Amino acid sequence: MKKPLAALAIAALILVPLKAVAAVKAGDVCNKVGTTATANGKKYTCVKSGKKLVWDKGLTVAAPKPTAAPTLTATPSPSASSTPPQPIPPSPTASPTPTVKTFVPPTIPKSFQELEGNLSGIIYGAWLKAGDQIRNSPVNIKNIQVFSGPNTVPGNPDPLVPIKLASQLYSNFEPAKNVYVIEMANGDKDWAQKIFDQYADVVYGNVKTAVSEICDTSDCGHAQAHRTKSFDGILLIGKAPNYKGTGKSRPDVLTGMDYSHEYIHTIQTFNGKDRATYAPVWFKEGGATYASTAIAMTNSYSDYVTQRNIWLQDQYRDSATYTASWVENFINPYKSFPENADVFSHYSQYPRWYPYAIGCIVNEIFTVIKGPDAAMNIYKRLGQGQTFPGAFQAEFGISWSDAVPYISRAISAQLNQQIKS
Repeated sequence: MKKPLAALAIAALILVPLKAVAAVKAGDVCNKVGTTATANGKKYTCVKSGKKLVWDKGLTVAAPKPTAAPTLTATPSPSASSTPPQPIPPSPTASPTPTVKTFVPPTIPKSFQELEGNLSGIIYGAWLKAGDQIRNSPVNIKNIQVFSGPNTVPGNPDPLVPIKLASQLYSNFEPAKNVYVIEMANGDKDWAQKIFDQYADVVYGNVKTAVSEICDTSDCGHAQAHRTKSFDGILLIGKAPNYKGTGKSRPDVLTGMDYSHEYIHTIQTFNGKDRATYAPVWFKEGGATYASTAIAMTNSYSDYVTQRNIWLQDQYRDSATYTASWVENFINPYKSFPENADVFSHYSQYPRWYPYAIGCIVNEIFTVIKGPDAAMNIYKRLGQGQTFPGAFQAEFGISWSDAVPYISRAISAQLNQQIKS
C-alpha cells in the first residue's frame, strides 16, 4: 500500500537533525528576546539585562531516551465503533486536498401529478427557470422616477437594478407606463405624503394612511405598492437606514427584494386591471415573494434556499398544522365563494403573512410546471374578464378543482418532511 505523502513528509522532518547552534554560555550576548538554545545539557533563553540582550543561566535538560526509527503504516479505515482519525497537519511539502461535494440536481416535476414524487425538484426548478428567464430576456421598463427622502441615502441600493431584473423575468408582459418610487426614512413622512399626493388619484383601501403605515415604527420599515386610475404604479419603500441599530437598511431593502416585490405588483395590476384583486391573496403576495427572492438570489441556489427558508420558518417549525386538508382549504376559497368574486375576506381568518409563505410555494409549483410566465398569464386573463379558476384551466389544461389536491398534498409533504432544498 502506498504511504500517505503527508505522513512521509512528517517522518522526513523528524529524521533530519536540527541545525547546529554555536556554543553559548550564560552572560554571552544574544540577538532576540525569547530565543532559546541548547548547549552542554542546558537550555538557555535570551533575556534583557539592563540595555543588553544576554543568555540566562540556563536550565538542565534531561538527555532523550533512544527510540526506534518511526514505522510508517497506512491509517486503517474507520469503522462504526472506531474513533475517527485526526486530520494530519499541513506540512511544508504537502497540502490537504479539499473534498468537494458534487451537487446532483433533483428531478424537476413536469405535471401536477409528479409533484409529490419530486418535492426537492419543485424548489430547484422554480429557482432555475426564473434565473434562465432573467438571463435570456431583455429589460422591459418604461418611465421610472425615484424620489429619495431627505433622511435617507439615495442610490443605496440603486432601485433600478432590482426593478430591471423583475422586468426581465416578466419581459413578455406590458409594464406600467409610469412607476414612481418613493424612498423614505424616519422623519420623511410629511415629505413622502406630499410626493404621494401628487400621483395618488384613486381613493381606495389605505391610500390616506399608506405613508403612515410605512413609517409606523421608529425604523420606518415597510413597503407597499399603489396604482393610479391609469394603472401607473406608486411604490412606497421604507429604507430603515438604522435597522435594529445596525447602521444599515433592512435586508429586504439591501438585497433589492422590496423593490422588485412591489414593482411586480405593478405588473400584476397593469395586466389584471380592476379584476387583479379577484385572484386569491396568496396568488398576489406569494407570487411577488417567490419572484423577488428568485431575482435577488438568481446566481446562487444556496442563497435562494436560505432566504426561502426564512420566509417559511414558521411553516416548517409548525409543520404538523399543515395537513393536505388545511392547505386545500387555504388555497381554494371557491368552496365558499363564487368563482367570479373578490375573495379577500377569506384570508382575514389567517395570520397576515400566511399568503406570502404558502403562496410562495404555490407559485414555485406554477413556475416549475409552466415557467415564470404562467402566473402573469393568469393575471392577463383576469384582465380580460375570466375568473381565476377559468384562467387557471386555460393556462394549465387542468381544472382548478382537479389540481388543488395535487398542490395541497405536495405542499403538506414538503413541510412535514422538512424538504428545504
